[in-house]
Amino acid sequence: MSASAPVMDVASNGAGRDMHSGLYSDSSPMDGWREIHVVFCGQAQIAWLRWLRAGFRHCFVVFGSRHGWITFDPLSCWTDIRRQPVPGDFDLPAWYRAQGMITVAVSPARSVLPKPAPAGPFTCVEAVKRVLGLRDRMVLTPYQLYRRLGGDPSVAERERQYHTPQTPSRSPIQTGRPIGPART
Repeated sequence: MSASAPVMDVASNGAGRDMHSGLYSDSSPMDGWREIHVVFCGQAQIAWLRWLRAGFRHCFVVFGSRHGWITFDPLSCWTDIRRQPVPGDFDLPAWYRAQGMITVAVSPARSVLPKPAPAGPFTCVEAVKRVLGLRDRMVLTPYQLYRRLGGDPSVAERERQYHTPQTPSRSPIQTGRPIGPART
């Protein structure tokens, strides 16, 4: 364990409180990320997801720092968290847009209330909301999340109708480009 890692004292000082700054401090675990984007895509391998709006059938989060990019992709069977094989100065959100996906740059909640998030079905939307600290019971679908994050409906419609994804000439593994999102 590094010297800067917070020490969690589960046995004595109140189950799971961070001994350095308190469990509910003003700092956010999202501090230090240069960029945070929510990515929306239309891939749906599960039949019941096809009733969702085209282009908004799945969502996931990408975190960028000067050291690289991390993707947090909540799937139906597991949550895929991986460091992408690209340098920190690579424009990963632009790469996703070139693949026909829609991205929204976001800022996470600065402080999270010390109470449980509202109960709801565990979906990609719910997982992304919890990562961002967003509490809104009325946001249930990827498109509703897109709109709640300030996404422009005209841009979404234009993207869905006119954007043709570029097909890479080589696979992402051969080019060293990120693989994503994993199929649900």
